[in-house]
Amino acid sequence: MRNIIIIVAFTVAMLITNLVNAGVTLTGDSHTKLGDYQLSSSTNMVVIDDVAYKTWDLSYTGCSEKYTLFFVPGTSGNCCFTVRGKDFEIRYAIAPEGFGARLVDSQFRTIAKKDVMKKINKDQLLSQEILTTNHLSEEEYLGMIACFLPLLMN
Repeated sequence: MRNIIIIVAFTVAMLITNLVNAGVTLTGDSHTKLGDYQLSSSTNMVVIDDVAYKTWDLSYTGCSEKYTLFFVPGTSGNCCFTVRGKDFEIRYAIAPEGFGARLVDSQFRTIAKKDVMKKINKDQLLSQEILTTNHLSEEEYLGMIACFLPLLMN
């Protein structure tokens, strides 16, 4: 738990630094085996139920796989960021109890749950259920996802 708090504090500091140099791309050190991350706004859209959602491309220096993040607004301030890779998907949700990782709801799932569970560290999924109870900016949520996502993967 102490490591997670340190990572969160460092991530917020890195995001503030990145925001000062505001651009379309967020970069930073994930402090994981995947190394530095790059999160870039994408012109591609994800369409669900005839609604197009903004996306970001996420990559790491220590990993050849690329990920797509997209933001889905919800009701009463609840919303989520879904992260998809070739054989992996997870949701980071903003809910009344806080911001954290969850499995993708069955109606939005594109990869079978059993296949996703093979790639997820179940202990990390439990420990990431609530990463923060503070309201953050979009860029801060994105940075947290980039730093915590590698910890979820086996």
